[in-house]
Amino acid sequence: MTPTARFENEGAVKAIISKYDPINKINLIAYPFNWLEAQVYYNDINVRRYYPGSKQSYKDKGFSFKLKIKEEDYLPAVAIGFDDIAGTSIFKSEYIVMSKRFGSFDTSLGLGFGALGTRSNVRNFIRQGERAKWDFGTGGVVANDFFKGESSFFGGLSYTFKKYNNISFLL
Repeated sequence: MTPTARFENEGAVKAIISKYDPINKINLIAYPFNWLEAQVYYNDINVRRYYPGSKQSYKDKGFSFKLKIKEEDYLPAVAIGFDDIAGTSIFKSEYIVMSKRFGSFDTSLGLGFGALGTRSNVRNFIRQGERAKWDFGTGGVVANDFFKGESSFFGGLSYTFKKYNNISFLL
Protein backbone atom coordinates (compact mmCIF):
# COMPACT_ATOMS: atom_id res chain seq x y z
CA MET A 1 0.00 0.00 0.00
CA THR A 2 1.02 3.58 -0.52
CA PRO A 3 2.48 5.11 2.66
CA THR A 4 0.49 7.80 4.46
CA ALA A 5 1.10 10.00 7.49
CA ARG A 6 -1.89 8.35 9.23
CA PHE A 7 -1.55 6.38 12.48
CA GLU A 8 -3.95 4.15 14.39
CA ASN A 9 -4.69 4.81 18.07
CA GLU A 10 -1.95 4.07 20.59
CA GLY A 11 -2.07 0.41 21.60
CA ALA A 12 -3.73 -0.77 18.38
CA VAL A 13 -2.51 -3.92 16.65
CA LYS A 14 -3.58 -5.20 13.26
CA ALA A 15 -2.77 -8.16 11.04
CA ILE A 16 -2.90 -8.10 7.26
CA ILE A 17 -2.72 -11.14 5.02
CA SER A 18 -2.45 -10.58 1.28
CA LYS A 19 -2.32 -13.11 -1.50
CA TYR A 20 -1.30 -11.15 -4.55
CA ASP A 21 0.97 -13.07 -6.90
CA PRO A 22 3.91 -13.01 -7.22
CA ILE A 23 4.27 -11.90 -3.57
CA ASN A 24 2.13 -13.20 -0.74
CA LYS A 25 2.55 -11.36 2.54
CA ILE A 26 1.65 -11.57 6.23
CA ASN A 27 2.02 -8.33 8.24
CA LEU A 28 1.70 -7.64 11.94
CA ILE A 29 1.49 -3.90 12.65
CA ALA A 30 1.57 -2.37 16.14
CA TYR A 31 1.18 1.19 17.42
CA PRO A 32 2.88 1.13 20.84
CA PHE A 33 2.87 4.94 20.97
CA ASN A 34 0.78 7.56 19.18
CA TRP A 35 3.90 8.56 17.22
CA LEU A 36 5.22 5.10 16.20
CA GLU A 37 4.08 2.41 13.79
CA ALA A 38 6.17 -0.79 13.97
CA GLN A 39 5.73 -3.63 11.51
CA VAL A 40 7.10 -7.11 11.04
CA TYR A 41 6.25 -9.13 7.95
CA TYR A 42 6.96 -12.34 6.12
CA ASN A 43 6.94 -12.60 2.30
CA ASP A 44 6.52 -15.59 0.03
CA ILE A 45 8.04 -14.62 -3.33
CA ASN A 46 6.83 -17.33 -5.68
CA VAL A 47 8.75 -16.27 -8.81
CA ARG A 48 12.09 -17.10 -7.23
CA ARG A 49 13.33 -20.36 -5.71
CA TYR A 50 14.65 -20.60 -2.15
CA TYR A 51 17.94 -21.89 -3.57
CA PRO A 52 18.88 -23.10 -7.08
CA GLY A 53 17.07 -26.35 -7.84
CA SER A 54 14.66 -26.00 -4.91
CA LYS A 55 10.92 -26.49 -5.35
CA GLN A 56 10.24 -24.12 -2.47
CA SER A 57 9.58 -20.44 -3.20
CA TYR A 58 11.83 -17.75 -1.75
CA LYS A 59 10.94 -16.45 1.72
CA ASP A 60 11.85 -13.04 3.10
CA LYS A 61 11.11 -11.38 6.42
CA GLY A 62 11.41 -7.72 7.17
CA PHE A 63 10.90 -4.96 9.70
CA SER A 64 9.58 -1.47 9.10
CA PHE A 65 8.71 1.56 11.16
CA LYS A 66 7.15 4.98 10.71
CA LEU A 67 7.52 8.04 12.95
CA LYS A 68 5.01 10.87 13.26
CA ILE A 69 6.69 14.23 12.72
CA LYS A 70 3.63 16.50 12.81
CA GLU A 71 -0.08 16.16 13.58
CA GLU A 72 -2.58 17.44 11.05
CA ASP A 73 -4.11 20.86 11.68
CA TYR A 74 -4.59 23.44 8.95
CA LEU A 75 -1.34 22.02 7.53
CA PRO A 76 -0.94 18.32 6.60
CA ALA A 77 0.23 15.58 8.95
CA VAL A 78 3.86 14.59 8.27
CA ALA A 79 5.65 11.27 8.86
CA ILE A 80 8.96 9.64 7.99
CA GLY A 81 9.21 5.92 7.34
CA PHE A 82 11.78 3.17 6.91
CA ASP A 83 10.62 -0.03 5.18
CA ASP A 84 12.45 -3.37 5.17
CA ILE A 85 15.32 -2.06 7.28
CA ALA A 86 16.65 -5.49 8.20
CA GLY A 87 16.99 -8.76 6.35
CA THR A 88 17.78 -8.96 2.65
CA SER A 89 16.34 -5.45 2.10
CA ILE A 90 14.69 -6.45 -1.18
CA PHE A 91 11.95 -3.87 -0.57
CA LYS A 92 14.11 -1.39 1.36
CA SER A 93 12.66 2.13 1.16
CA GLU A 94 12.68 5.37 3.04
CA TYR A 95 10.08 8.08 2.64
CA ILE A 96 8.77 11.40 3.84
CA VAL A 97 5.00 11.71 3.46
CA MET A 98 2.27 14.22 4.25
CA SER A 99 -1.47 13.59 4.47
CA LYS A 100 -4.40 16.00 4.56
CA ARG A 101 -8.16 15.41 4.88
CA PHE A 102 -10.72 17.39 2.91
CA GLY A 103 -14.12 16.20 4.11
CA SER A 104 -14.50 12.57 3.05
CA PHE A 105 -11.35 12.73 0.90
CA ASP A 106 -7.92 11.88 2.34
CA THR A 107 -4.87 12.74 0.25
CA SER A 108 -1.22 11.77 0.65
CA LEU A 109 1.88 12.98 -1.16
CA GLY A 110 5.41 11.82 -0.46
CA LEU A 111 8.97 11.47 -1.63
CA GLY A 112 10.34 7.93 -1.66
CA PHE A 113 13.80 6.42 -1.94
CA GLY A 114 14.95 2.86 -2.61
CA ALA A 115 12.10 0.60 -3.73
CA LEU A 116 9.71 3.57 -3.51
CA GLY A 117 12.07 5.64 -5.67
CA THR A 118 12.41 3.31 -8.63
CA ARG A 119 10.38 5.51 -10.99
CA SER A 120 13.17 8.06 -10.55
CA ASN A 121 10.87 10.93 -11.51
CA VAL A 122 12.71 13.52 -9.41
CA ARG A 123 16.40 14.14 -8.77
CA ASN A 124 17.48 13.08 -5.29
CA PHE A 125 18.29 16.37 -3.58
CA ILE A 126 18.79 14.88 -0.09
CA ARG A 127 21.76 12.48 -0.49
CA GLN A 128 23.87 11.73 -3.52
CA GLY A 129 25.30 8.32 -4.31
CA GLU A 130 24.22 4.81 -5.20
CA ARG A 131 22.59 2.30 -2.89
CA ALA A 132 24.20 -1.06 -2.11
CA LYS A 133 22.81 -3.94 -4.19
CA TRP A 134 20.79 -6.41 -2.17
CA ASP A 135 21.81 -10.02 -1.89
CA PHE A 136 19.33 -12.90 -1.53
CA GLY A 137 21.73 -14.81 0.70
CA THR A 138 22.58 -12.21 3.32
CA GLY A 139 20.85 -9.67 5.48
CA GLY A 140 21.40 -6.91 7.93
CA VAL A 141 20.88 -3.18 8.27
CA VAL A 142 22.62 -0.96 5.72
CA ALA A 143 22.08 2.47 7.28
CA ASN A 144 24.55 4.08 4.90
CA ASP A 145 21.91 3.69 2.15
CA PHE A 146 19.21 5.74 3.89
CA PHE A 147 17.77 8.37 1.51
CA LYS A 148 20.35 7.56 -1.21
CA GLY A 149 19.85 6.55 -4.82
CA GLU A 150 16.85 7.10 -7.05
CA SER A 151 13.90 9.06 -5.70
CA SER A 152 10.28 9.48 -6.78
CA PHE A 153 7.15 11.30 -5.80
CA PHE A 154 4.23 9.09 -4.82
CA GLY A 155 0.70 9.80 -3.75
CA GLY A 156 -2.68 8.42 -2.93
CA LEU A 157 -6.30 9.42 -2.57
CA SER A 158 -9.08 7.76 -0.60
CA TYR A 159 -12.76 8.49 -0.23
CA THR A 160 -14.69 7.31 2.83
CA PHE A 161 -18.39 6.51 2.50
CA LYS A 162 -19.55 7.47 6.00
CA LYS A 163 -23.11 6.52 5.10
CA TYR A 164 -21.97 2.91 4.52
CA ASN A 165 -20.13 2.05 7.75
CA ASN A 166 -16.98 4.05 6.77
CA ILE A 167 -16.10 1.88 3.77
CA SER A 168 -13.18 3.47 1.89
CA PHE A 169 -12.27 3.52 -1.79
CA LEU A 170 -8.50 3.86 -2.35
CA LEU A 171 -6.80 5.12 -5.46
